[in-house]
Amino acid sequence: MTGGHVTIIAMPVQRLHMDEFVRPLVDIVARLGLAPRVIHYAEGLRDVEPPIVLSGTGIMDYAYLERLEAFEPLRDLEPILGICAGAQVLALLRGGALTDGELIGTFDVEVRRTNPLLPGGRARAYFLVTKLVVPRGDVEPLAYVGENVAAFMAGDGTYGVMFHPEVYNEDIIVRFLDLSKGRL
Repeated sequence: MTGGHVTIIAMPVQRLHMDEFVRPLVDIVARLGLAPRVIHYAEGLRDVEPPIVLSGTGIMDYAYLERLEAFEPLRDLEPILGICAGAQVLALLRGGALTDGELIGTFDVEVRRTNPLLPGGRARAYFLVTKLVVPRGDVEPLAYVGENVAAFMAGDGTYGVMFHPEVYNEDIIVRFLDLSKGRL
């Protein structure tokens, strides 16, 4: 996969978290021969173009939840992959809700609905989340940890994963970008 760009929307407020949550995404995209374009959500998202990946952020960084209006330009764009905090934003934009709950560490994810992003069966994934998605509106669960939503789709090309695929599951990011080929 070469050519084209991928917009990476950075969610962290703290610079240290940029290295932890955004840099791995930039590296994955670049290894695929694509041009990563990083923009922080606070800079404005009016001119962003898909495909888009919304990063995660530090466990106690909830600033993005206080600035949901900043993400309004993404409401009808596809394809988008939201990771952890990014998935929370996508869920809220598409009619879902959040609830307090904790998944910290590595857990087995059970895929319960066939989809092009996640292969069927089980996979290990790394979670660092204290706000969980409640499926409502367009949010359709795809995978779970116990009874907690671990992945969802919300439209034809919008996916959210509550875990960090950049840690153990890079193949999910690669599949997302492969599904987005028409936009690259």
